[in-house]
Amino acid sequence: MLVCMNRFHAQDVHWSQFYDNPVFLNPANSGNFIGTSRFHVQYRDQWRSVTKAFQTFSFSYDTQLTRKKEIGLGFLVFNDVAGDGKFKTLEVQLNPSYLKLLEKDSSKMLRFGLQVVFNH
Repeated sequence: MLVCMNRFHAQDVHWSQFYDNPVFLNPANSGNFIGTSRFHVQYRDQWRSVTKAFQTFSFSYDTQLTRKKEIGLGFLVFNDVAGDGKFKTLEVQLNPSYLKLLEKDSSKMLRFGLQVVFNH
Protein backbone atom coordinates (compact mmCIF):
# COMPACT_ATOMS: atom_id res chain seq x y z
CA MET A 1 0.00 0.00 0.00
CA LEU A 2 2.89 2.40 0.69
CA VAL A 3 4.05 2.04 -2.90
CA CYS A 4 0.71 3.39 -4.16
CA MET A 5 0.57 6.29 -1.71
CA ASN A 6 2.13 8.75 -4.13
CA ARG A 7 -0.98 8.49 -6.35
CA PHE A 8 -3.43 9.75 -3.71
CA HIS A 9 -4.19 13.43 -3.33
CA ALA A 10 -6.25 15.03 -0.58
CA GLN A 11 -6.60 18.22 1.37
CA ASP A 12 -6.25 18.28 5.10
CA VAL A 13 -7.29 20.87 7.63
CA HIS A 14 -5.06 23.94 7.74
CA TRP A 15 -4.91 25.53 11.18
CA SER A 16 -2.55 28.45 11.45
CA GLN A 17 -2.22 27.81 15.20
CA PHE A 18 -2.60 24.04 15.38
CA TYR A 19 -0.61 23.83 18.62
CA ASP A 20 -3.37 25.79 20.39
CA ASN A 21 -5.83 22.91 20.02
CA PRO A 22 -4.23 20.04 21.99
CA VAL A 23 -7.27 17.71 21.94
CA PHE A 24 -7.29 17.91 18.12
CA LEU A 25 -3.58 17.02 18.00
CA ASN A 26 -3.56 14.00 20.30
CA PRO A 27 -6.26 12.28 22.41
CA ALA A 28 -3.71 11.77 25.22
CA ASN A 29 -3.73 15.54 25.74
CA SER A 30 -7.25 15.33 27.20
CA GLY A 31 -7.00 16.36 30.85
CA ASN A 32 -3.28 17.16 30.54
CA PHE A 33 -3.19 20.74 31.83
CA ILE A 34 -3.13 22.74 35.04
CA GLY A 35 -6.72 23.43 36.15
CA THR A 36 -10.00 21.53 36.14
CA SER A 37 -11.62 22.30 32.77
CA ARG A 38 -10.53 23.68 29.42
CA PHE A 39 -12.55 25.04 26.46
CA HIS A 40 -11.18 25.75 23.03
CA VAL A 41 -12.90 27.34 20.00
CA GLN A 42 -11.13 27.79 16.69
CA TYR A 43 -12.40 29.22 13.40
CA ARG A 44 -10.68 29.80 10.10
CA ASP A 45 -11.75 30.89 6.64
CA GLN A 46 -9.22 30.75 3.87
CA TRP A 47 -8.87 31.39 0.14
CA ARG A 48 -11.20 34.35 -0.05
CA SER A 49 -10.14 34.82 -3.69
CA VAL A 50 -12.45 31.94 -4.68
CA THR A 51 -16.19 32.63 -4.86
CA LYS A 52 -16.90 31.04 -1.49
CA ALA A 53 -14.16 30.83 1.14
CA PHE A 54 -13.29 27.54 2.82
CA GLN A 55 -14.55 27.58 6.42
CA THR A 56 -13.36 25.42 9.30
CA PHE A 57 -14.72 25.42 12.85
CA SER A 58 -13.64 23.42 15.89
CA PHE A 59 -14.86 23.30 19.49
CA SER A 60 -13.29 21.19 22.22
CA TYR A 61 -13.74 20.68 25.94
CA ASP A 62 -11.67 18.52 28.24
CA THR A 63 -11.50 17.93 31.96
CA GLN A 64 -9.80 15.85 34.63
CA LEU A 65 -12.10 13.26 36.18
CA THR A 66 -10.05 12.40 39.27
CA ARG A 67 -8.28 14.40 41.97
CA LYS A 68 -4.88 12.94 41.12
CA LYS A 69 -5.39 13.96 37.47
CA GLU A 70 -4.69 10.48 36.12
CA ILE A 71 -7.96 10.20 34.16
CA GLY A 72 -8.99 12.82 31.62
CA LEU A 73 -11.90 13.09 29.23
CA GLY A 74 -12.09 15.25 26.12
CA PHE A 75 -14.81 16.05 23.60
CA LEU A 76 -14.29 17.67 20.19
CA VAL A 77 -16.63 18.78 17.39
CA PHE A 78 -15.12 19.71 14.05
CA ASN A 79 -16.84 21.06 10.93
CA ASP A 80 -15.24 21.92 7.59
CA VAL A 81 -16.98 23.29 4.45
CA ALA A 82 -14.88 23.42 1.30
CA GLY A 83 -15.93 26.31 -0.91
CA ASP A 84 -18.45 26.21 -3.77
CA GLY A 85 -18.47 22.43 -3.91
CA LYS A 86 -19.89 22.41 -0.38
CA PHE A 87 -17.86 19.32 0.42
CA LYS A 88 -18.46 19.02 4.16
CA THR A 89 -16.73 17.14 6.93
CA LEU A 90 -18.34 16.73 10.33
CA GLU A 91 -16.36 14.98 13.04
CA VAL A 92 -17.27 14.28 16.65
CA GLN A 93 -14.64 12.81 19.00
CA LEU A 94 -14.68 11.41 22.50
CA ASN A 95 -11.16 11.18 23.94
CA PRO A 96 -10.50 9.45 27.28
CA SER A 97 -6.94 9.51 28.59
CA TYR A 98 -4.98 7.87 31.39
CA LEU A 99 -1.78 8.99 33.13
CA LYS A 100 0.60 6.27 34.34
CA LEU A 101 3.47 7.29 36.62
CA LEU A 102 6.54 5.15 35.95
CA GLU A 103 8.03 5.83 39.38
CA LYS A 104 6.36 7.15 42.54
CA ASP A 105 6.98 10.87 43.14
CA SER A 106 8.69 11.16 39.78
CA SER A 107 8.29 13.27 36.67
CA LYS A 108 8.65 10.10 34.56
CA MET A 109 5.22 9.28 33.20
CA LEU A 110 3.27 8.03 30.21
CA ARG A 111 -0.10 9.39 29.12
CA PHE A 112 -2.31 7.11 27.01
CA GLY A 113 -5.27 8.29 24.98
CA LEU A 114 -8.09 6.60 23.10
CA GLN A 115 -9.95 8.33 20.30
CA VAL A 116 -13.54 7.31 19.53
CA VAL A 117 -14.59 9.15 16.35
CA PHE A 118 -17.68 9.66 14.24
CA ASN A 119 -16.71 11.20 10.88
CA HIS A 120 -19.19 12.08 8.16
